[in-house]
Amino acid sequence: MPTLLQDALLPLTSTIGFVEADCARAAAAYLAWRNSIKDGDWVTRLTSRPVAGTLSDVLRGLLPLKQVEANRRVFVPTSGAWTAYFDNGWTGADPFPVLSCLLDALRCRAVRMTAVAPPRFGATIFELLDPVQGPPPLRVLRSIGVLQEGTRWRFDTVGAPLPFEETEPYTRKRIRDRFDADLLDRYLRTLGIAAFDERFYLPEGQTGVLIEADGAINGPRNLDISLAQAQHGT
Repeated sequence: MPTLLQDALLPLTSTIGFVEADCARAAAAYLAWRNSIKDGDWVTRLTSRPVAGTLSDVLRGLLPLKQVEANRRVFVPTSGAWTAYFDNGWTGADPFPVLSCLLDALRCRAVRMTAVAPPRFGATIFELLDPVQGPPPLRVLRSIGVLQEGTRWRFDTVGAPLPFEETEPYTRKRIRDRFDADLLDRYLRTLGIAAFDERFYLPEGQTGVLIEADGAINGPRNLDISLAQAQHGT
């Protein structure tokens, strides 16, 4: 099974968003959208700064994780046409609201992917959002996924198969085998996304953009959770 950074930073890498736009444009569009939302004292200010180094360094800059809502988000350039999105939610990133706003603001495609192996809460998910072809309101053109629910697994698809799909596995008897990380990786690479390859992120000379929220979001209603606590479920 392909993994990013050998899964050492789960749940930071369990779900990743990708937007088909330049990193600086994506971060600026997100800031504009987020600043238009009135949160009272929950978020009083957003700050952004460039971040450099290895992908591991940049992701560790998101720590600690947050129990209720992410207070740190990072947009990471790649060697392709896509910008990656990560945040510090303690169960993994929630990129869908961010991707949805960028889809409208930048009129570009977006992808949400999840790859988590058992015995953790297992899931393999691929979603392609398209501002033109995707049906409203969510603009999800295609969604494929297997999801662990307790001891059972569920397989779901939405939308018509894309030209590059390998549909034979979808009929396998064991549900968890119908869509695995290897197949997810091949689909993503068809779109120009090498999600599990550390070298795909932060090309030489490029920096990411870290966005941090100030306000009550950093208070006791949104507890800090360490990486070790999240990985061990404590």
